[in-house]
Amino acid sequence: MKLSEALRILEAVAEQDPERPRSFHNGHVMLSIMALDPESPMSRDELQDRLGLGGGAVRSLITRLVMNHLLVASPSGTRLKGLGSKVKSELSKRVVGPTDVKLDYLRLDASNTAYLVREAAVSAAESIALRDSVVRYGGTGGTACISKGEVAVPGVTENLEEISRTDADALRKLKPAYGDLIFISSAPSRAVAASSGAAALFEFLLHRGV
Repeated sequence: MKLSEALRILEAVAEQDPERPRSFHNGHVMLSIMALDPESPMSRDELQDRLGLGGGAVRSLITRLVMNHLLVASPSGTRLKGLGSKVKSELSKRVVGPTDVKLDYLRLDASNTAYLVREAAVSAAESIALRDSVVRYGGTGGTACISKGEVAVPGVTENLEEISRTDADALRKLKPAYGDLIFISSAPSRAVAASSGAAALFEFLLHRGV
């Protein structure tokens, strides 16, 4: 399975049942797969807390994931099954996170969450598109950084440390390789920062056809 195929499988989950209002998006679908495990069931309350969704939305999301053979739901909790594990494996090869980061210069709101995306250097125009996607999905904003030996911010600086050593040190702790994208999404809460960032990356990776 390729990452593009895995993303299409998840996209289909969010697109199903157009007759009913949908209170979750692709970012929530992607986050749920990344958070769950095939061996250790997660309670619905814990998943709800991680995604920042209401109880009804989480039930609907779990139902669709089960119907698409990605999850198994039982009284003890929800866990990945065969196809879900394969999808998570492909995501994990390219995307690491979400990880909370303490920032200064790049801090846009109370919660700032970072995703490390392997071999996904972006242009200044793509950086702006990612930022706008975060806002569209409820976040405050997003910042794309590229590892080039030093941490660069397209359109801003080739060396973040010259502006903020605190931020550069925080992002280096993610251990990016040369050419990796470090994408930071910001929002008033961790759940919204994580989900809006995941949604923006979902669109970015799907568009690239990786």
